[in-house]
Order: sequence, then C-alpha cells, then structure tokens
Amino acid sequence: MGQYRNQINFEDAEREQLYAKVAIMGASGSGKTVSALKLAFGLVGGDWSKVFVADTENKRALAYRGTTHTGLEVGKFKHAPISAPYDTEKFMDIIDVAMENGAEVLIIDSISHQWEGLGGVLEENEKLGSDFWEWKLPKKRHHKLKDHIQQVPMHIIVTMRTKQDYAIIPGGGKNGKNAIEKLGMKPVQENAFDYEFILSFHINEDNEANTTKDNTGLFKGEEFRIETDHGQKLRTWLVEGKEVKTVKEDKQELRSRRQELVDQFTKQRKSTPKAEKFFTNQEIKTGKDIKDWDLTMLEALDQQLRLAAEKKKETQAPTPPPEPENTEPEPEQDPEPEIIEEGTMKKKERAAITKEIKELSAIPEVKDVCKTYLEKMKVKAVSGLSDAQVKTLLSIAQRRAKTSQEKKGA
Repeated sequence: MGQYRNQINFEDAEREQLYAKVAIMGASGSGKTVSALKLAFGLVGGDWSKVFVADTENKRALAYRGTTHTGLEVGKFKHAPISAPYDTEKFMDIIDVAMENGAEVLIIDSISHQWEGLGGVLEENEKLGSDFWEWKLPKKRHHKLKDHIQQVPMHIIVTMRTKQDYAIIPGGGKNGKNAIEKLGMKPVQENAFDYEFILSFHINEDNEANTTKDNTGLFKGEEFRIETDHGQKLRTWLVEGKEVKTVKEDKQELRSRRQELVDQFTKQRKSTPKAEKFFTNQEIKTGKDIKDWDLTMLEALDQQLRLAAEKKKETQAPTPPPEPENTEPEPEQDPEPEIIEEGTMKKKERAAITKEIKELSAIPEVKDVCKTYLEKMKVKAVSGLSDAQVKTLLSIAQRRAKTSQEKKGA
C-alpha cells in the first residue's frame, strides 16, 4: 500500500484532443457502410484521402465509390480488402498500418468477423476445447484490441452486424415444455462491446439511426439518417472543443424557421390583391398550400422575393410591389404534391367541399383561379382531384373570394 503515491499527480483540467470511437450496428442492408462513410467524411472535414476502410465484406465498400447518396458523392477513399483468418492480431495490425499511412479516420467494416468469423475469437476458443477455462487467452487478446481502439490517436468507426437474439424459458411453453422468447436484435460481437465506444448507433430497416450510447449528448433521443453534417457536428465537438447544437436543437430551430417564413408569406399575401394572386399561383404550381411547403421550398421563395426586391430598389421604382409579376420560385427539387389515398376523406365531407367550391365559383375571379388550378392538375373537373388537392383548391377559392369581396367593399 502506498507504492503508487509518487506516480499520482492532480493538475488543472485542460481539454485535450479527443478522437471519435464510434460503433454502427444494423442488419444486412440497413446502410451501415454508407452511414460510416458519410460520418467519416464529415469527421475529416471533407477530405476523402484521409478516410481509410478495412473491408472484411468481400470488397463491398468499393461498390459505393463514385455513387451519390442524399447529395454526397463518395470520393476516392483508401481501401484495404481483409480476408480470413480474422484473428485479433490482424485487426491490431490494421489499426497500426492505417495510422502509419496517415489515416485520420479508419472504418473497420465489419468488426463482427473478429468475433465470429474464420479464425475469430469464437473459433479460437473452439480449437482450444470450448471449455470455460479456455476463454482466458482469446479474451485476453480481445481486451487488448478494445484498449488499442480506445488509445490510438485516430478516429475509428466500426460496423457490426446484428442478428435476432433468443432466450430459452424453462417450462414456459405448453405442457411444461421450454419456450423460446425473442429478445430483439443483438450485435455479432462480445456482449456490451458497443458500450466501449463514445457513440453507438443502431440503424433500423428504414436506414434511420438512434443512439444506444451517446457520451457527447449530441444525438440523444432522436431518429435520423446519418449524414455528413453529423460527422461535422461531432468533429466540432471533439476536435475544436466548441459547444455544438444537438440534433434535437437543430430540428427545433428548423421548425421555427419554417413557421417564421409561413407567417411572413401569410402577411405578405394579404398586403395587396396583386400579392394574393402571386402566392395563389405558387400554390397552383405546386399543388400545395404554402403552409404545407417544406423549408427548402419556403427558403427558395424567400430568396427569389428578396432578389426581386433588391432589383426593384436599384431601379428606384416609386412603389415596388411585394413581389415581381412574373417571378416563380425555383426550389432545389420539384416538390411532390401531397397525396392522400381516396377514401381517407368521408364522402359527405368531400361533397360539402365540392359544393362550396361550386358556390364560390359564381364569383368570376374565383371561377378563373379554379379553372387555372384544374388545368395545372390536368383534370377536367373537381371530381378528378385527390382529397388533398380538393382541400387545397377550396383554400385557394376561399382566399380569392375574400380578396374579391374586400376589393368591392373598398
């Protein structure tokens, strides 16, 4: 007792360079490899040459080279095919070679082979006799690998396959027989191996990830597709030591921004009949009420209106309208009209809406806008519209009728 006292020294805490150690788990086809590539690209600040991939999956990672996923083209990363035997020492060497060759982030796809593959931990134990006491040597090597992953000064992302886990319930079945109970999906690796990492993601069949462990606090409680910006967010938190908004905070900010633009356009369209006509045309073009547009479409429209306003200001127009006569917003991608399957609206409700549209069409201005909408939707009558489109047309007709009445009142 006391032999280590001179080796213990407490100093003022200073933040040091941190490295990401991330596990990505999921069933075959869930998107583990692409997710790892996106995360890695963000972690290295957008330089594919610093992304190294150790591929145990028959060179599967190479299939993604040059392909585009949610706007990101996978560039020339460094690749090494890894074949059996998948003994633990080989994975230690993989890490060292990657680091020596300048890797900033290493993806091991997948580390499940080190556990269950040919020459892996389970096979090594089996060769030694599969006895409980024979676990000592394979386990010792396995723990060295875990320590090496944590200590090496390099970002490391490992992928792990998952499979259905079962438990046998003695006497839990009929006639006192044993019953088999499903326990959910389990990583093909040592129990609790994923808890060795600062971040552990589980990806479902819809390619959406959630965290099973998150020491950063950046991704807790959210489901999302892993993208490059998640890697950038993690890089900012780890490498630069800066405070970063969580995914949840980002989503709330985007929702607030969207509502701000909806409120802004609602106010603008009420300013003049000309503005009302302009915004109505945008709804006819997209087949959606502006309040149902996504943020990309709203920001595209806002950008167009701002540029038009600046142009009018430069020409010193005496009374510039709130929007240009012929300006059309050009979203980054063509919006899909909202589609609701027929039958989701009760026949009585649809009939009432159709009747109201017909009554409002007695007003010439409303009749014209309804005709334009039907032509845009390529149908001859209201009966040819989907439920969502009928509701949109009613909203347009009501606003045009209100504008017409206010104009007459003035």
